Amino acid sequence: MKRYLALLLGVISGLVLASAPAPAWAAVPTYGEYSMMLATTGSAAQYWSGNQAGGKWEWDTVSPTEADISWGNPDQWPPSYRERFVHESDSSGDWARLPGWFDWGTFYTIRTTTEWQANTDCRTGRTPLPAGGAQHYVRWQIPATGYCLYAEGTITEESTGKTMVFQHEQVWSPPAPCPANAYGWTAPSCIDQWESWSSNIGTPFGLKLERSATLARGLGMAFRIRQTYPSLWSADMKYVRAW
Repeated sequence: MKRYLALLLGVISGLVLASAPAPAWAAVPTYGEYSMMLATTGSAAQYWSGNQAGGKWEWDTVSPTEADISWGNPDQWPPSYRERFVHESDSSGDWARLPGWFDWGTFYTIRTTTEWQANTDCRTGRTPLPAGGAQHYVRWQIPATGYCLYAEGTITEESTGKTMVFQHEQVWSPPAPCPANAYGWTAPSCIDQWESWSSNIGTPFGLKLERSATLARGLGMAFRIRQTYPSLWSADMKYVRAW
């Protein structure tokens, strides 16, 4: 259980400071510009909590539309855990979708049974999204207004066929001014993701994680993390690497 929870929390670390070339922004801001998914340069960063490393992430582009993000301890890199994201469109729009993740040599496949989007209160303006495949994780083109996403479905461990269930609710904010984080990093703008994750991975079904995470345009994930469940915890981006 502790391992799965650590993976969901993205408890990770390690890197060296480096500068990236000036990015060429799209006319409409995209999730790729904030997360660094499918960036033309390699991207990674370390985030710290207090005076110790809290984690490290690193993107690896698999194809023109697919990328894996690894999360793990920098002292034990590369980690066994990485998430796969796919940039693709369907009848509901243009998305970064989450087919699942790799861990300890096997793939965990996500298949949704129910998905919808709504206003930021997650109650009004609900409209269904096509379910049955990978999760609609975030809109690729960042809207000028915030929105809520909800998904529930199954997670299948491919090596054993074991099936688990999950619920995932998110609220995504529009781009906004990005004050410096705890280590002095600034960015042209940021977007925020609030999420609540429930599953029966490792324990009976129940809430496993609630947190807010800030993504910085041109820098990537974990600019700030503010976790509220299962414990209060915070971290901020400290080192960035691009190559």
